[in-house]
Amino acid sequence: MATSQQPHDPVVTGRVGAPADAVGGTDGAAPDVGDGSAGRTAAAAPSPWAVVGPKMLHWLFFGVGFGVLPIGLGYVMNSFTHRGVSLSEILSRGELLIVTTSLAAAAAGQIITRSGSGLRNIVGFLAFSNIAMACVTAGLFAFVTSAPQMSQKLDEGSVTGSSLVLFFATFVTAGASTFIAEWEQA
Repeated sequence: MATSQQPHDPVVTGRVGAPADAVGGTDGAAPDVGDGSAGRTAAAAPSPWAVVGPKMLHWLFFGVGFGVLPIGLGYVMNSFTHRGVSLSEILSRGELLIVTTSLAAAAAGQIITRSGSGLRNIVGFLAFSNIAMACVTAGLFAFVTSAPQMSQKLDEGSVTGSSLVLFFATFVTAGASTFIAEWEQA
């Protein structure tokens, strides 16, 4: 009775009568071990989370991060001046509304042209929300930038507050749209 397994042992090779160094043969097929796994590849498909997670991080970094970068840099550079500018003053100019319009429009396009066919009610809501948000923020930006030419004084706090609320609402709907579109492709 031998204590070590021999190269021709089916437990070692996966084939009856095959030498241990010829596992899988020359055809590249998976060994037939009699458990129904013949022809299956050893590597399983990646989890949808493994695919969607990095894509969401890319959207967050490139879509959102670079979108608000000019506003952040403007605030930092203005803080070095002797006068200094508050974040509220920068946001009251309407630049965040431009970023929000772009984010919402891109998300609307992505959710409308996605390849999946499920979640019709949620997708319809997100598409409508993103289109509405893009229209509202574009209109509000036009109003904010045209107010000085019409000698109208806008409340800085109202514009800042509206910009932030609309941005964060769009962040949620655009993020959900991106997530659904990427999940269905994964």
